[in-house]
Amino acid sequence: MNVRSSVGLLLAATLLSHTAGAQHASGLRSGATVRVERLTGIPATIRGALVTSDSLRLVLSAFDDRTHLTRIPLTDIRRLQVSDSRRTAGQAFRGGAGRGALVGLGLSAGLMAIGVVTDRRNDDTYNTGTRIAALGSVLLTTLTTVTGGLIGLGGRERWRTVPLDRTAGSHALTAPR
Repeated sequence: MNVRSSVGLLLAATLLSHTAGAQHASGLRSGATVRVERLTGIPATIRGALVTSDSLRLVLSAFDDRTHLTRIPLTDIRRLQVSDSRRTAGQAFRGGAGRGALVGLGLSAGLMAIGVVTDRRNDDTYNTGTRIAALGSVLLTTLTTVTGGLIGLGGRERWRTVPLDRTAGSHALTAPR
């Protein structure tokens, strides 16, 4: 066996195993946390654990009523989302804090520019405007970083929309990665 055929065989095996795994992972699994927005009915949005699905309906155990199973026809679903993961508090805070720091740094750059222009116009040899702007920039960036982190704590769960295939004879749900 030469090198060319070995590389070809290895590449083919890799691609086949990857596509086979992707097809297996494309369906929603029982127990997945889902959020269903309905076209009709009350409540309009139901959040729960998926029990089963077929080509006609979803069956889930709603988190607000665990004593009964909720059956929802696919024709009654406006949007179906699945929870990808639940971020830890630290991950959520860091994500929000990073965005807040970027906002604070952008505003601080503008504040520093105003301070420098003010010093040049007033011919201030002590650079009072720049010093005040620098202090304000530190406080502003700290404030926006902490505020962004606190806001980030509010959105800890990540949701991914799952396309619904309502054609007859096909699988009810597909969830591409």
